[in-house]
Amino acid sequence: MELLHGNCLDLLNNVPSNSINLILTDPPYNINHNNLKWDKIDKYIDFMINVFKQSYRVLKKNGSLYFFHNDFKQLAQLQNSIEKETNFKFNRIITITKDCYVPKIYKKSKSWINCCEYVLVYIKEDMIEQKQIEYFKSLHKAIGKTKAQIKKDIPLADHAFRISKNNFSLPTEETYNKIIELYNLKDCKTLEELRTYKELNYVYNEKSQPNYIHANFKKNKLTTHPCEKPQELLENLIQTASNEGDTILDMFMGCGSCAIACKKLNRRFIGIEKNKEYYDEVKNIIDNINGGNEQAEVQ
Repeated sequence: MELLHGNCLDLLNNVPSNSINLILTDPPYNINHNNLKWDKIDKYIDFMINVFKQSYRVLKKNGSLYFFHNDFKQLAQLQNSIEKETNFKFNRIITITKDCYVPKIYKKSKSWINCCEYVLVYIKEDMIEQKQIEYFKSLHKAIGKTKAQIKKDIPLADHAFRISKNNFSLPTEETYNKIIELYNLKDCKTLEELRTYKELNYVYNEKSQPNYIHANFKKNKLTTHPCEKPQELLENLIQTASNEGDTILDMFMGCGSCAIACKKLNRRFIGIEKNKEYYDEVKNIIDNINGGNEQAEVQ
């Protein structure tokens, strides 16, 4: 477990490319929560896009980015900028409902109550489809005919030999078998292998589940951080999006809720925190869990 104190953009430069399985992080929302200085950042969208560019660099090909937020106006700006300025592919938005907040804080409110937070899930560019296209390009070369000739021989094979992602699609089992048999192709992959390319597939370990989660934000708080996320919620996300022994990165570590969850679930962890008070708190928590044997790197 590696705990780093300093500016995340500076320290991310030291994280090797293609080394992280999952980024799970809770960045500042830029809403000046409770007048906290760290929750307000100049040129916020530009700052976050630089973080996301570094995130893309350090993630493995089948890695995922999960980040929390709750301000829809800024979320829209972030999503637009991510699409324009990075190669991340949007996967899901998960709604986190905070039921326990409703009766206590908003008793006199006469408006729709904002009692949700959101987790946005991004994966790297769809490497599986790119790999499929490359495979059919190699088949096309082995066949030795033009696309028009192949289409004349097997009309339904047309889209399998288009190299544009907008036009490419895998053939059916019947059509694929016709391609192999007609052109006497050897050492071909099965269609099932082409569909999965497991080494490139982003990790999702659970059965299908709805993209909303109920979470109690007041139960069993472990730290003094005002925006601590529930352990049960973090453990759910970590177990869903990573495997034991994987490396998890949290560049906005806060008081280390993600670090604690990773320790419990046998994941490697890299955490970055700019605030010295919060950094010291999480270091003490992890030291106590390990009996004082944890190695932390301060930068």
